[in-house]
Amino acid sequence: MSDQLPPDITGSSKKVSSIWLWMPLALGFMVIGWLLHTHYNAEEPLREGAAPLPIAHESEYERTVTLKSDGQGHYVFSGYINDKQVNFLLDTGATSVAVPESLASYLGLWKRGELIAQTANGNAKAWTTRIDTIRVGNIEMMDISGSILPNMQGDQILLGVSFLRNVRLMQVGNDLQLVQKKEGTLSMPWDQ
Repeated sequence: MSDQLPPDITGSSKKVSSIWLWMPLALGFMVIGWLLHTHYNAEEPLREGAAPLPIAHESEYERTVTLKSDGQGHYVFSGYINDKQVNFLLDTGATSVAVPESLASYLGLWKRGELIAQTANGNAKAWTTRIDTIRVGNIEMMDISGSILPNMQGDQILLGVSFLRNVRLMQVGNDLQLVQKKEGTLSMPWDQ
């Protein structure tokens, strides 16, 4: 008799030992994949003092963002300018997106042409600017006109008509919905 195991048992034990060698490597790749997924797909936490995030919905044809009233008829909410979290105040009376000068450099905005802005407090010196991206919930727009106001106090940015002209506004009780038709979809009844 021979001291060797039959060939089928020997081959099987080699397969089992090679599986145990590859298992930690496979587990390591799974952990790295999970960490990358978590890092790149996580919502940025609200910064201290941030207004609430709007509620976003999406269908085959449109994106909808629901804004909650603050109880005084104002809509204050968090969003993003150039991937930086900001507080917005929706203002249908503002021609463009109005940014306090104190936030302009933080947001990567440059002063362009000088102008006189008509504000609720009278005329004020301001500068035009271009905003690369604005994101409110799941609605994102690029290359939006804005203004930088040196005398504008606080950290709220007025979300004006230069952004709002690209969405449909719909009042639902105390909520306000911003609705954006997806590109390439059929005309909706309100587009007529």
